[in-house]
Amino acid sequence: MPTIPAITSEHTPLTAGLAYAKAGLYIGPLRQGSKNPGSILGSWPTRTSRSAGDIAAWFEATPHGLFLHCGRSGLVVLDVDAPELVPAQWWPLLDAMPLQRSRPEGDPRRGHYLAACPDGRRIGNATGPTGRLGWGEVRGSNGVIVLAPTIHEKAAQGARYEWARTGPVPVLDALIADTLPEGGDRSSAVSDAAVVAWLEKHDAAGTHPDAAASPVRNYITLCEGGASRHETAVRNVAWMCREVAAGLYPATALDTLEAVFRDGFTPDERRRSGRGSAREWWGILAWGIGQVTAEDIAKVRARNPIPAADMVDPLANPAGKWGALWA
Repeated sequence: MPTIPAITSEHTPLTAGLAYAKAGLYIGPLRQGSKNPGSILGSWPTRTSRSAGDIAAWFEATPHGLFLHCGRSGLVVLDVDAPELVPAQWWPLLDAMPLQRSRPEGDPRRGHYLAACPDGRRIGNATGPTGRLGWGEVRGSNGVIVLAPTIHEKAAQGARYEWARTGPVPVLDALIADTLPEGGDRSSAVSDAAVVAWLEKHDAAGTHPDAAASPVRNYITLCEGGASRHETAVRNVAWMCREVAAGLYPATALDTLEAVFRDGFTPDERRRSGRGSAREWWGILAWGIGQVTAEDIAKVRARNPIPAADMVDPLANPAGKWGALWA
C-alpha cells in the first residue's frame, strides 16, 4: 500500500522530493508558483522519476516546485472544490484518504484526496458523471497535482499547499470508483505494475516478427541525422507498442530498441546519470504502452501484410556510434 510521507513547511524541495520518491511516488520539477508540469521538463509524461539521482539533479542547485504524476504512481486524486456537493455516503471513504489542502483558511474539506487505483482500472482525467455534480475534478491516468512545499500560484492571497492528513493510501472504493470514467486520453504513462503486466501479456512470438526491424531502423536513421534521441525513442516506442499489442511480434523486440537507445548515451552522460538511461527508457516505455488503444490495434491488424523480403535488418551492418554495441 502506498504511503504519503509527512511533508511540512520545514522540508526543502530536495528533501521533500526524496521523501516522496522513497514512498514510491513519481514526481517532477516545475517552476515555483506554476501548475504547468512541462515548465521544466518539457515533454514531462516520459520524464517523471522516483530516482534519488534525478531528484538531486533537479533540486540541489535550483529549488523548483514539485508535482505528482498521479497515474504513473498508481494513484487517483479527487480534487474537491465544492465539498457541499460531494455525495454524503462518500465522506467516510474520503476521510480515510490522505488529504492535501491548498486553501487553509477555507472549508477544511476542500483539497486533494489521494487513493490507489483499483486493480484492472485505468481511471482518467475527464470529470465524467461526477463532473456534472459540480464538486470538483478527477486526476487519474495522466493527471498531476502540485505538491507541498511548492509555492502556490496564489500565495499572495494566502493560498499554500500543506498536508492535513498523510499516511497509507487506501484503494479507491467501488462506491466512488464505479462513477469515474476510464482513462481515454492519449498522453498517459501507465504505472510500473501495468508495464510489467503488459510485457508479460505480450511475450508471444507474433505473426510478423520481421516488422520489428522498421522502427529500430527508423530510430537509428533519425538519430544519426541529428534528431533528439529521447523524442525519437518516444515516437518509435509508441509505434512498436501498437504493433506488439496487435500481435505482430513479441514485446521482447523492444529490447533491441532499448539496447540501441542506451548505447547512444555518451560516456559523460553515463557518468552523470549512472543508470539514468535505464530509468529514462522505462519512462518512455510506460508512456508508449499508455498510447495503445483498441482502435490502434484494429488499424495495425487491418494493414496489408509486410512481406518479409522487403524488410531489412537494421543491425546487419551497423555504422557510426551504434556499431559499438554490436561489435
